[in-house]
Amino acid sequence: MEKEFDVVHVAIEQRNLMVCGKDNSAYLNVTDDTHAPDGVVWTSRPHGIHGHGNSISFRPSQLVPGAYTVKAANDGTPSCPDVCEVHVIKVNIPTTNIFVCAEDSLASLSLSGDSYSPGGYVWSSTPDGISGCGPDQTITFVPSNLPPGKYVVQCQSADLEDCLDECEVNVIKVDLELKNTGTIVPYPENDAYYAQSSSAGTDQLGPLPMGQGRADFPGQAYTAPIMVIGAVSPPSVPASIEFRWKRYITRRSWYIKQDGGTNWLVTQRSKRGVPTPDDDTGSDVFNDPTPSVAQSKIYMYDCSGLLPAAGGGSSLSVGDFIREEKAFRYAVEWRTSGGTWSECSTMNVGQVIVTKRTNTTGVVANDWEDIENSNETVTLNATISEGEVRSMVGGTLPITIHPDANN
Repeated sequence: MEKEFDVVHVAIEQRNLMVCGKDNSAYLNVTDDTHAPDGVVWTSRPHGIHGHGNSISFRPSQLVPGAYTVKAANDGTPSCPDVCEVHVIKVNIPTTNIFVCAEDSLASLSLSGDSYSPGGYVWSSTPDGISGCGPDQTITFVPSNLPPGKYVVQCQSADLEDCLDECEVNVIKVDLELKNTGTIVPYPENDAYYAQSSSAGTDQLGPLPMGQGRADFPGQAYTAPIMVIGAVSPPSVPASIEFRWKRYITRRSWYIKQDGGTNWLVTQRSKRGVPTPDDDTGSDVFNDPTPSVAQSKIYMYDCSGLLPAAGGGSSLSVGDFIREEKAFRYAVEWRTSGGTWSECSTMNVGQVIVTKRTNTTGVVANDWEDIENSNETVTLNATISEGEVRSMVGGTLPITIHPDANN
């Protein structure tokens, strides 16, 4: 008697299924020619996709992202299965809003560690500027190449373009400007106006007459007040973004004295911030680090000067000189949400002060000539040379620069 055999045939229609981990439903089914007398049973490794029937549904949102090997077999003869691969894709940018400084040479965005896309990721932004593709879960970009403003950055799975995430990247820029003429920017644009003007006894900027410009040293100073102004863009940064001013100084000062009428001798008067610049920021009351509502600007005031009669100055002879060079570096630091401070913008300003003793009355304004007190956006080395001395003293007398003058 001839024995009959029931031939089992199970074939999964989807050979390589990509699903997004954000989806609440997905499906697998066998082909129409599948013959499974005892019904089709579905299992997976790792566990997570299972069921019975010619078609099953599952929830990718409840599965760990990754690759699943899914098996479908006749329930009575599990030795005749078919298999397919199901990839649960996840693209997740953990942060929704980040800020970077336009002066930064490098910044990055990263996906969460459980993101998964075997074919890699595609990054893009609106407006253009941040883009890339590849298997890495981190993209780097150069903020200094980007105009300030907001960028909506999107990361897509290269396997499933509808599986994506996005965040905002905000590029902050502070453009610094030296204001060394005119007057202090007034209140309410500059909240620190009254403290600044009272410290100098005037709101004038630039070289002041000898003996004026320092309320703490009345009648003694030779000053040239300036402002450093920072234009913050884009305007209306959120309150979580904070700025602060810093000022660093390297300074040397020299006496240039007639040595018996036959020679000019240059000796060091004082120095500061050598070789490492000193923090010379001073009191916060003279600085306004909060971007103004009207112009989105921040302000720093500096009334740097010289007290010519102080120290050994009073013992100089009529006709002797004092020269001082100050190499300032002004910096704007920033932080977000109370984090770590870092520099966002810097500017070098060089101040050169030259005065000559002309009398011995004991009154600074009568005894000293205001020759030079300049502030410019230059980088000074705060050392003295024979050429600089000759431009001051003129004539042909020999010039001797003491070996320690520039130490």
